[in-house]
Amino acid sequence: MKETMTSFDIAAATLELTRALQGARINNIYQINSTILLLKLHQSSNPALNLLIEVGRRVHLTSYAIDKPLTPSSFCSALRKYLLNGLIQKIRQIEFERIISLDVKTKHGDFRLIIELFGKGNIILVNQQNQIVHALTYRRMRDRNIIRGEVFRLPPTAGLDPSKASLEHLKKLREQGRTEVVIGLTKLLALGGLYAEEVLLNSGIDKNMPCEQLEDGQISKILQEITAMFSKLSTGELNPSIVVDENGNWIDVIPFPLNIYKDKKLEAFSSFNEALDEYFTKLSGEKTRILRTEQIMLQRKEQERILRQQLEQLEGLKKSSEINRKLGDLIFSHLHDLQTLISIVAASRRSGESLDQTSSKLLSDKQKGRVPAIYFERFSPGRREFYVSVDGMNFPLDFGLTAQENAARFYEKAKKADQKIKGVLEAIEVTKSKLESLQKQHLEIKTQMQRPIIKKRVKAWYEKFHWFYTSEGMLAIGGRDAVTNEIIIKRYMEPSDLVFHADFSGAPFVLLKTGGKQPSAISVSEAAQFEVSYSRAWRSALGSADVYWVKPEQISKSPPAGEYLRKGMFMIYGQRNYIRGVPLRLAIGIKKTDDQLYVIGGPPSAIQSQTNIYIELVPVKRVSKKLAGEIRLKLAEKAGNLRGQVLALPIEEFQPFIPAGNAEIMQ
Repeated sequence: MKETMTSFDIAAATLELTRALQGARINNIYQINSTILLLKLHQSSNPALNLLIEVGRRVHLTSYAIDKPLTPSSFCSALRKYLLNGLIQKIRQIEFERIISLDVKTKHGDFRLIIELFGKGNIILVNQQNQIVHALTYRRMRDRNIIRGEVFRLPPTAGLDPSKASLEHLKKLREQGRTEVVIGLTKLLALGGLYAEEVLLNSGIDKNMPCEQLEDGQISKILQEITAMFSKLSTGELNPSIVVDENGNWIDVIPFPLNIYKDKKLEAFSSFNEALDEYFTKLSGEKTRILRTEQIMLQRKEQERILRQQLEQLEGLKKSSEINRKLGDLIFSHLHDLQTLISIVAASRRSGESLDQTSSKLLSDKQKGRVPAIYFERFSPGRREFYVSVDGMNFPLDFGLTAQENAARFYEKAKKADQKIKGVLEAIEVTKSKLESLQKQHLEIKTQMQRPIIKKRVKAWYEKFHWFYTSEGMLAIGGRDAVTNEIIIKRYMEPSDLVFHADFSGAPFVLLKTGGKQPSAISVSEAAQFEVSYSRAWRSALGSADVYWVKPEQISKSPPAGEYLRKGMFMIYGQRNYIRGVPLRLAIGIKKTDDQLYVIGGPPSAIQSQTNIYIELVPVKRVSKKLAGEIRLKLAEKAGNLRGQVLALPIEEFQPFIPAGNAEIMQ
């Protein structure tokens, strides 16, 4: 299975990218993770394009929705600083290597974004003086350094550019002696194993033939096949496809058919970038899930080992507590006899009698059944203690302490064991919690494996504003800020529309697009609720607010003499039609159209008329950064067999419908 783009893939991809992106402007840059960068690009009158860069693996346009981090990394911030709003002037492959250069013209000067796809890969920003400004990874190497401020140098070439090969170059193959020609060809040219095999197959040459046996005619045939292959690239005669094996697994993605795959099934695509997008998106998803599963299993194994140790420790502490407490009880139940025995031993020690002498006397008395000698067992050499046996239990007594003090010592040991038991029980709960979390993560990964990868939806013109469709199907749009307020009034307001505004500042204009029809009271009410819900009344967590509507001819950008209207502000003349006490309430739901899911939001009655999968929001003063994720999860729980598809929708699809970020889900 192909893991990374080859030089041929890069050549074909850059051919298409040049046509698609030359003259495009960089609208935004996102670093998705440690290896993936996403460039949001725009060309006038064309839909936005997303260029995905994965270091060491791939570069292509993507139509898939990708969750973006809330805050940019330091590298991403640096790229934004220099490249945002920059114009892409050229996209090129460098010397048929696995390196791409994006030449960008910006207000800060001209820059090159170097994308390296060999080895671990890298992304390097280079200025007009060919100095390294920033890099994803800084390195010192034998042949070059990637260090900020140093001159950028290309790595040593992997071989001669095959497109520049001549007969004289290829005749050098013979100098490789007994080396197989397929290996010799990859050493001489930057061709790669797959395409070297394809050239030899088309040339009718055994790939295992020794290089020294090549004849002039065979070398000429090799050159002819290489030239034919590059002709497809230079003329743009691509016929991209994904190669499928007999088990239905994708094993390669190629810009044009190869005879080496003539027995394999091919899935054709209209562009090579599309084929790359499909292939690597699926591959990347599978690789990520496999890697994450392996990580979880390793973590789980470690936590299970820790839990076993903790349970063993708990069992040991319980036994210690039980035994020491029992020993204390035994001493108290035989307190007089044991104290007498301690006194005898202590007296013998004071008299200068040896331990052996004392032991012999006590053992002699024990044989005769005399109390308290019947409890004596032995002395501990080098220690101030002797062992006794009471009711079948052997334990030491310190003859420097009283019997009662010895009992207290055992009780203290039991107490310490009990204290340790509490700590171990708490640690066990933590470990079990970690195992439960890992199990949930494992189940989530299994769910993700069944979850479809969602392609980025082409958005309608009105989705750059706040928007919804009323219960009777009328479109309502509202401004997100002063700029969009200005746009909807100046560009999208029509004579038959109704214009809504809250009875205070800090509210958007909302247009109810009637299309010349008379709106019902329901549509008017829903537009009014939409208006107040996206106003500062929501941020203030009000329960209701007043709204009015007017006709377009009552709106004017001309202020009274001596006054000035800021951007997004308009004069309203004539009668205002008030709707009092409009409740602040919104709903967010999931709608399915043409087998595609998308997020909708607006007044609850309007959303309920379009879907059964929805939640309602009410205003609160606290801000929840995780609210969009919570909404997605709640909607997924309501979605039945569409759960996986809902969870696959990017967070950014939900965020625009949350007013000012201040809301909570109604239970």
